[in-house]
Amino acid sequence: MSDRDRPGSVRLPSPVRTLALRPHPALARWRGGVLCRLGSAEVGFWRLRGPRAEPVGHLPLGGSDHEALRAAVARLRAQAGEGPLVLRLPPRSGLLRFDLLPVEALERLDDLLPRRLVGLVPWPVETLCVRWWPLRRLADGRVEIALAVIPRTRLEQALARARELGLEPDLVDFELDDPLAPPRFDLLAPDPHPGRVRRWWPLAAAVALLLLDGVLLGLWRGERGRIAELEAAIAGLRAEVAALADRSAYRRTLEERLATITAHAAERSGRLALLDRLSRLLPDGVWLERLVVEGRVVRLHGYAPDSAALVRLFERSPLFADTRFLAPALRVRPEGGTRPLERFVLETRLVGEVEP
Repeated sequence: MSDRDRPGSVRLPSPVRTLALRPHPALARWRGGVLCRLGSAEVGFWRLRGPRAEPVGHLPLGGSDHEALRAAVARLRAQAGEGPLVLRLPPRSGLLRFDLLPVEALERLDDLLPRRLVGLVPWPVETLCVRWWPLRRLADGRVEIALAVIPRTRLEQALARARELGLEPDLVDFELDDPLAPPRFDLLAPDPHPGRVRRWWPLAAAVALLLLDGVLLGLWRGERGRIAELEAAIAGLRAEVAALADRSAYRRTLEERLATITAHAAERSGRLALLDRLSRLLPDGVWLERLVVEGRVVRLHGYAPDSAALVRLFERSPLFADTRFLAPALRVRPEGGTRPLERFVLETRLVGEVEP
């Protein structure tokens, strides 16, 4: 199942929509810099001058002379000129999503964002790096926001790879529609949304006001009046503390439910991606009778015209290793079949990352 077909997801925008995408407010005054596109096989540099991109050069990343490669990258970086360095990752590194929220929801987006992302992205929410910014306000009072989402491990691996080449990026994004467009967001920037409101602040303010009020009452009404007022304040504070405790317990319950839903969604996403990859790998004529997944160990029970060819297919795939038969293949004729097949029980181990 693809990201576009996942239930409850927001579809990726059309190229026209993305080209007109309003950038993050922190990049509104972008004037230019150096763009570095870092791929798996090569690295390239461009000068960014407003909406234009001028090519500087490319280098293949193969070879064993690491020092020579670093020196060649440094020469290209120097030829690109001055300005901030934008590290652009490949398009499938992350996802751009859109969502509609009430205006008042922006003030508590820290609490809402994990629940909103469960239906928008295929990765566990707690593993993500997220940058969001408002786009426009609708007539019905809601606000459309854009969310740039990438797994935190992918971002860290890309930064480590860039630093191995001697590059220290000032800004990191991933490719959208135009690979040479000016940046629209920065994955290195701090979270744009305000931090959580400290829960003790209203209580501390109430305590300060009540103490000040108690001092004034003591001056004007005498000692007995001040004691009575303080006792009333203590009773009110106890009621507020009890209410806060109830809210904390309710919040913990919601967080536990969210963790369960997130784990279930991540497990289903991984199982569906594995089934999709197996359906692409297995040739026509193979009939799976049973599929067992225990951690990273996968066992397949089924029928095939040539079961020995299956082992070679799994050995050539970078996603699997240690492929072997758990029992000798038996040549049988399935009920209703027109030709004999080999019944097999095959075990392999998942070593690569299965992407949806």
